[in-house]
Amino acid sequence: IWVDAEAFERHVRQGSRLADQGRIDESIAEYRQAIALYAGDYMEDETYGDWCAFERERLKDVQVEALRRLASLLAGKGEIPAAIEAHRAVFRIDHTREDSHRELMNLLWKSGRRDEALSQYHACRKHLWNEVGVEPSDETKALYEAVLDDRRSSRRSRSGTA
Repeated sequence: IWVDAEAFERHVRQGSRLADQGRIDESIAEYRQAIALYAGDYMEDETYGDWCAFERERLKDVQVEALRRLASLLAGKGEIPAAIEAHRAVFRIDHTREDSHRELMNLLWKSGRRDEALSQYHACRKHLWNEVGVEPSDETKALYEAVLDDRRSSRRSRSGTA
């Protein structure tokens, strides 16, 4: 018997082991296989399913972490567009992952996409406020300010003013 949830978790564990061994390309392949297996919420058709709610949330968290690890590995290899997409996939599952918002902002900023990084901050702020009732952390706000300052200084240098 083949169970997709078990195969999913096997690929995630293997991806983690390979990354720990420095076998980055193989780790990326394992994470991609795991992510491809995650076709939606566990037992999503189980309408009377309080019995599976914990497992549904646990597997969702595993998927989010797999996407985050994949993004980190890809970014480390310089595959920024793929890393950005992996972070965006996190938000299709959970809009409130502030750490992913921050990492995505940083990737966008470092790849010269300052306006997108600033827009990502505003999306983060909106989701955190609407869904959890909190403001972004000081760390996220500091990154926003750094991106904003960089954009201002970039505009000043292009216009020739100090």
